[in-house]
Amino acid sequence: MAEAPKSTPPDRVAPRGGAGVTRREPPPSPTLRRSPRFYLGLFRRMLAITVVGSAIGLAGGGLGLVYGGAMFWLNDGLMNHLPALLRQWSPWLLVAATVLIPTLGGWLNGVMARHIAERRHHGPADAIQAVQIRDGLIPGRTGILSGLASFVSLGTGAPVGLYGPLVHLGACLGYWLGQWQPLLRRAGVAAVGCGVAGAIATAFQAPIAGVIFAHEVLIRHYSLRVFAPITVAAVAAYLGGRLVFDQQALLAIRQPTEVSPDYLPLLVIIGVAGAVLAMALMQGILLVQRLAGRLPLAPARRPLVGGLLLGLAALMVPEIRGLGVAVVRDTLAGELGFGALLLMLAVRLTGTSLCLGSGFAGGVFGPALVLGALGGAAIGVVADWVAGVAGASSLVTTTCGMAAVVSAVIGAPLTSILVVFELTHNYNLTIAVMVSVVFANLVVSRLFGRSLFDVQLARQGFDLSQGRDKAILEDRAIRQYVSDEVVRVKPETKLATVRYRLLSERRVNAYVVDDKGAYVGTVSLARIVSLEQGEVDPQRPVGDYAVEETLIFPVSTSVWEAMEHMAKFRGESVPVLGPDNRFLGVVFESSVISAYLDQMRAIRREEHGWD
Repeated sequence: MAEAPKSTPPDRVAPRGGAGVTRREPPPSPTLRRSPRFYLGLFRRMLAITVVGSAIGLAGGGLGLVYGGAMFWLNDGLMNHLPALLRQWSPWLLVAATVLIPTLGGWLNGVMARHIAERRHHGPADAIQAVQIRDGLIPGRTGILSGLASFVSLGTGAPVGLYGPLVHLGACLGYWLGQWQPLLRRAGVAAVGCGVAGAIATAFQAPIAGVIFAHEVLIRHYSLRVFAPITVAAVAAYLGGRLVFDQQALLAIRQPTEVSPDYLPLLVIIGVAGAVLAMALMQGILLVQRLAGRLPLAPARRPLVGGLLLGLAALMVPEIRGLGVAVVRDTLAGELGFGALLLMLAVRLTGTSLCLGSGFAGGVFGPALVLGALGGAAIGVVADWVAGVAGASSLVTTTCGMAAVVSAVIGAPLTSILVVFELTHNYNLTIAVMVSVVFANLVVSRLFGRSLFDVQLARQGFDLSQGRDKAILEDRAIRQYVSDEVVRVKPETKLATVRYRLLSERRVNAYVVDDKGAYVGTVSLARIVSLEQGEVDPQRPVGDYAVEETLIFPVSTSVWEAMEHMAKFRGESVPVLGPDNRFLGVVFESSVISAYLDQMRAIRREEHGWD
């Protein structure tokens, strides 16, 4: 009787056509039996999250209170007290101040921009880039100068936002404070998120929105590693602002509102209209930037021109200046008619585009809030005309318009929805806002991009639209992957000598470099053998037969560019050249693949890990 075949042991795997190899056992399931060192490390981790997160959150919240309070005080003085005082002295003095104050603000913005490396003010877009590729590193000097410039902008009447500069300052403060503690890994990203969440939670008295904003806009993932300290920071800032400083929410809405199913078509219309307004604002800013770039002026002089034009426009429509809080409150109260709403809409859109496009520092959250309120209220007026007594509530349409435009401009639909919920505590109104926000972001994402910040970063060469991994690899140069383990020969070296070196060092290509280090060309072992078989004298100099490679990388080439070019490459390596055609070495295909895999592992560890 034939012997039954032996089965493969459970710890062996028999591959096709070969002997068995050891199978890797899965890791043991977690148990409750842990060493005391494990629990000590867990306690240290929780202590770091609580203490450090709370400290940074309170600091960010304090920054929001001080910076925001000073902004509102200065803006109120410019818009109310100063005009009344100047009018008593002389009407002509008021006219001169109306023109000269924003012009002075533009000049000061240009002066401060000259002291920043990129000759421009920074904002949330730069904080996003720092979090994505620099572990949250934000230069303190740049943050302080940009924050002061935003203070000057609003203090001199520019219709720009307060919360964009506050986000950037919170990110700078968070990173700086995070460097003082060693317990949190990835401290830069977590600390930046804590500072931003604290500032937003205090400014709006909306801690949940602060947490989601930090993840949705800046960090772009929700790993527990950063989610836990950011949550603690937002709650600490909220409690500090509410209990210690008695801070009240901005534009808090407590009016009860009913939203019936008949509102659904109107909410969709508000969402689409909000998308149009958001794109008009963003395209207006970018258009003015392009036009200002064509002026025969240095970049530092362009804000001065924008301030002068703003002052001249303020002579005709004074409401073009300032934060626009009074405009929003009047809109929510229903005190503006349809014509006034459209006029304010056009005026505020023009003023914000002019200032931000010409180089004023400032944010877009506030202007988007104002435009959304005006647009939503205008749609509500039309709906009331059409439906009569069954028309939409002004509060519903105004709130939905604000959330729709803001969410589309900053690319934060969840944050916008949660801000409304935390400000109103109105579940029905939040559901209505959800519909408008979804349609606004759907339209803008298809026709413009995820947000103004992402488009700004893309124009600076940092494109997040195809994923964070591509953006990081585009920012990383291949310089660190260049290898000098190559056969490097001079042009006068004999063919026989080159062939011997290639065979002995087991290389395919020899790189011909002159006495000054400049790249001459490449000769392969196969070509040398072919030449010798063709009765070419082996004592001939190799420089006579060197040919430049079809694929050569400048040293500034990014890892992503190298991957794309090497996708169809056939060969051992690609030469890398520096300035003056200097041969620096080669990059191997395996090195580029390893760089990609290493970066992917680092991203996955950050996004899904705890330690």
